[in-house]
Amino acid sequence: MSGTSKRGRLFGLVENMLVAGASGIAVKVADAPFERIKLLLQSQREIITAGRMTDPYKGIRDCIVRTYRTEGFLSFWRGNLIACIGVIPQHALMVCLLLKFEKFQLFSGSDSIYTKIAMGGAASCISLLIMYPLSYCRNRLANDVILTDSKGEQQRQFRGIIDVYRKTRASDGIVGIYRGFFVSCLGTIVYRSFYYAFYDTLKGGIVNSQSMSSVVSSVTVGVASALLAGLVAYPFDTIRVRMQMRSIEPTKYKGSLQCGFQILRNEGFRPLMSGAMAFILKGICGGAIHVCFDIFRLQYTKWRANDK
Repeated sequence: MSGTSKRGRLFGLVENMLVAGASGIAVKVADAPFERIKLLLQSQREIITAGRMTDPYKGIRDCIVRTYRTEGFLSFWRGNLIACIGVIPQHALMVCLLLKFEKFQLFSGSDSIYTKIAMGGAASCISLLIMYPLSYCRNRLANDVILTDSKGEQQRQFRGIIDVYRKTRASDGIVGIYRGFFVSCLGTIVYRSFYYAFYDTLKGGIVNSQSMSSVVSSVTVGVASALLAGLVAYPFDTIRVRMQMRSIEPTKYKGSLQCGFQILRNEGFRPLMSGAMAFILKGICGGAIHVCFDIFRLQYTKWRANDK
């Protein structure tokens, strides 16, 4: 391969990474309010148990109204900075892992759906191992509601990103930061399995052409598959969030099984799906942004090809 072609390939990779990173950050900023509402609804029982809230939310509307009245408009983006920081590293890590799997042929039969599930699940779990501390911090900041003390002063549990890690390390050590990791891995595998199953089913007769309509259709199928798979794996995510909320607190869950069974025994199945509507709205919002970025990437690719 000549030096020019190598530079062209590298430049194309860098461009793709930048577009993917910009798209991911735009999605994180746009859907941050839905994500925080989802997290608050998922973890409200743990917030009440910790003594930082008295009455549970009556639903998504009540959660939005109460959060806006007590914390203000910008509070819907609380914890979103740490989520944006992790977008590009996580995407780069996933791409590198998948490329390595293909290079060393760690999984045979790359066209098989089972191979896709294995590769995607393995890459996601390895990526999760590295990026999980960011996810933990984001969730703790998002679920940090304002508490009014006996003196009428409003206080939060955490002052910022550094304070989350400092208090967790002092109380629980590194285990506290990684609490809920294994159920998160299990949820990732379940999500990947159903995602590819739904995607192959919904894709049907879509032809992979270079038209805008095909791009929109493909992204729509991808978003729909992600939403359906996300709903199937949603209970695992709720268990993860609730286990994370027990870090720093005096009472912990002994494991993800105990957490899940305790929720089912004391609260029923419905709390495991708390915030699912916010999750759906978040997915629709993110999907619309991805469509815009994919159309831009298609037009930019055509312009680069004509320019050459």
